Parts: sequence; structure tokens; C-alpha cells
Amino acid sequence: MSALEKYENDPRTPCRYGEKCYQKSVEHRNKFKHPPKKLKRKFHQQNNPSKKIKLDDDTQSSPANSPQDNSTQLEEAKKKECISPSGSEAEDDKVEQNAPASSNDTEDTDLGEVRKNEVISSSGSETEDDKIEQKAPTSSKDITKDSSVDLKDVKKRECISPSGSEGDDIDQKESTSEHTNDNENVPFDPKLFIKSRFLVDLPNDFYQFWEFCKQLKPTDPSNALKSVNLELVGPFDVLAGKFKRVKRPPEDYLRHWRFYYDTPELLTVLKGDDSTGYHIGYFYDSPNEPPQVLVSNHGTKDGVFTKMGDNIFAAVCSYLGELQQSGDPFKKMHVGKFLTQLKTKAQKLHLSTSAHSEKIKKRGNKIVAKTFNKIGLVVPYARKTQLGYRELAMGDKDLMVLLNKLNKASPEQKNKYLADLQPVLTFANIALDECDFGTGVKLGWELLFHGIDSLNATIAQFLGNSNRLLGREAFAKIAEAHMNNRKKGCDLSIL
Repeated sequence: MSALEKYENDPRTPCRYGEKCYQKSVEHRNKFKHPPKKLKRKFHQQNNPSKKIKLDDDTQSSPANSPQDNSTQLEEAKKKECISPSGSEAEDDKVEQNAPASSNDTEDTDLGEVRKNEVISSSGSETEDDKIEQKAPTSSKDITKDSSVDLKDVKKRECISPSGSEGDDIDQKESTSEHTNDNENVPFDPKLFIKSRFLVDLPNDFYQFWEFCKQLKPTDPSNALKSVNLELVGPFDVLAGKFKRVKRPPEDYLRHWRFYYDTPELLTVLKGDDSTGYHIGYFYDSPNEPPQVLVSNHGTKDGVFTKMGDNIFAAVCSYLGELQQSGDPFKKMHVGKFLTQLKTKAQKLHLSTSAHSEKIKKRGNKIVAKTFNKIGLVVPYARKTQLGYRELAMGDKDLMVLLNKLNKASPEQKNKYLADLQPVLTFANIALDECDFGTGVKLGWELLFHGIDSLNATIAQFLGNSNRLLGREAFAKIAEAHMNNRKKGCDLSIL
């Protein structure tokens, strides 16, 4: 029986590509029948009567283009497609016909034309050939090696994302949309924005205080307390609409109104006298739990934190109470009025105005170690197994003396004091390895308290590693962002 008879009597489905079939897999060859070599030209003409077929002789006799020429043709094709994305198919066909023949298989020369006919006809259901066809290489390097790639599809993808992948371009658009809120159909959600930028949730009293300030000064709530030298800052800037058109790197938001001695657990919400760097903020023991206390600090003086209350109304009441005793007659004129309004509002909201509420007392019972900043360390600790925290290798008094000396030391003396500090650092690292994660947090706080800039990287390391081991990723990111660009003074807004 001749090859022609064998082919005609073969019950399998004829391959749609005929002589131009580029599939080499055994599974494909077994599933579809292919014409004998002597019948290739005849079979192809019967299946493609309307197309001009390039002769094998012409393909073989045409000089092969060099890789450099291939790359040049590809770049020109991409430029034309990017300049005129709505160009005619004739131009695309021209580019496809100019594609170099594959050095491995000259029968792949007209595959682009065959596939174009399939798209135009679009008859029949998707077969295994269609699925395999979609896996064609897409990079420019692959195109110069194999002319069977559909240049039209590749060019369109590269025009969509000329400087990177399409996925990167989409991520960039989403990031821009998040920062600028350009989509007017999507309402701006302050709570979601605060969570995504500052990495913590604000309690209800924060938003209630904003409404209170809007009643005091509807046109400018941020300066409703200006007469008593307080300004609403930090996440209040989000409620004031100051961030709607802002596009900044994520780390910048974590440094917004973050003062020199602030630990990552502190989020500033009120700013006072710039001469001392006075500010008030929520103090979080965990980024996943509501804050139990607000504290104040003089950012240009030291790192001591003062407890002000368990809600912002109580914190401002404590501030005004201190202001009444300051002896400044001009400020005293406004204090009494604000105090009355604050206490009345807090009473309606069932909020405490005491600086030593039950919440703060309960937090005090959870403290596992005293700290230089006076706030106390709260970390998970198993008292029976004593797992979660251990004391530093040096007592608090000795460590305070050593760090004070290091802070004031000349360049020649610093190496000596750093050598004395090294055992403390080593011991803390061992504690982290043995699951006493609170030890690393305490050491990071104590170093941060002294304001030794040469230790900023060490502070970031201990606070970053310890908080991650505690499952407090937000605090780790805040500490690293702060220590990477730690600033003194009061010019700390990113707006």
C-alpha cells in the first residue's frame, strides 16, 4: 500500500497545520494524522487555497539574517506598533513575513500566517493544538531564535508595558490609585487609609474627638485647640483631607510626626510647643489590639513618656490641667472653657477623664519589666516557665551609666565603651534564640532612649527581629523606617 493510500485510509483527524505542523510531541503525532513528505505541498494548497505559499526552495535559498538584524527588525516592529497601536493588519502581516526562519526547523516559516487564518475563521471548538499554541515564547530573545512566535501578540504585550511586565504596570496603577484616590466613583475611606499607611487601627474616641473639634471650629478642626497651643496632627491629617492627593513611599507615612525618642509603639496625634517638642500619642502594646493608654513626651529634651489617660479626651484634660498650673495668664483664659466642654462631651460618651483609669491600672499588672522611658514593657510572658523575657546581662543602673558615657564620649573613647556594651548585645541575641523575645524589645528601647545615632542600626536590628518574632510586624517596619531616617526637631510632617 502506497503512502498516499495509508494517509487516506487513516481514520485519525487530519492535523490542521498539515505540512507546517511544528508539534514534535508523541501524543500529538498519535492523535492527528499528517501527510507524507511527498504530499506536503499538495495537502497545504488544498487546505489553504486562498493563501500564497512560500516555497521551501525560496526559504532555504534566502540568506539567513544575523541575530543583530533580527533584533533590529524586532525593535522597529515594536516601535511602529507602539506609535500606531490601531494600525492595519497588513502592517502586522508584513512584520510577520520578515521574521527570520528558525535555524532548527525551516518548516515553521509560515506558522504566523497559518495561525492568523485560524483566528479569522474561528470555526470549531478549542483543541489540544490551541492549548499548546498559547504557550509560544513571548520574550524578544525567544523571537530572534524562533520565527514561529506570533509577533503581533508579543508587540501588543510590550506596548502595554514597555518598561516591565504587565503585572508590574498594574501594581503601579493600583499603588497610584491608593495614594491619590483618583477614582471619584470610589469614596475615600479614612479608616482603611489610616490602617494601610500607619499600620494600626485608631479607637472610637479618636474619631469622636475629631467630631468634637469640628463642632468647635467647623472650618479648620485641626486648629480647634490652637488657643491652648495644641494642633491635631498625624492620622488627624487624613481626616482633614490632607492626604487625598499625596503619593509617598510607604516608609514616609511611618515617619509622619514621629519624634526623635518615639518608640514604634507610639503614634502621635497632638502636637504642642515646638520649643520642647511636646506631643501626645496613642501607645500600643500590640498593633493588633486597641491602645490602652496615651502618653506625652518632650521630643527635644528626653525620651521619658508620661501617662495621660486611656482616651484622647482624658489626655487633653490632663494637658489642660497641667497648663492651669503653669502660671501663664494668657493661656489660663482659655483653659477653663475647654475643660468644661471636654468633660461634658466625655461624660456623654461614657469616657473617663482620669489620667489613672482602670484600663491603665490593668495594663500595669501586665508589665514584665521597667524601662528607661517609664512606660513599662508588656510582652507575652509565661510566669511558670519564665519564657518570654529575661533580664539583660547588665543591670538598669549600670547600663544607664554606660550609655550616658557612650553618648558623651569622644571618638577615641567610644571604642572602649562599645566593647563594654558588646556582652549585653550578645546576651540579648542569645535570649532571642531561646524564645525570650521581650529581652530584645527592652534593649532596643533602652538604646533608643539615649539618642546615640551610631547605634541606630543596632536599634533597628533588635526592635525589628524581636517584634517579628512576637508577631508584631507593624512595629518592626515602623522601627526600621524610623531608624533609617531618624530626625531631631519638630519639622516632622511629610506633607
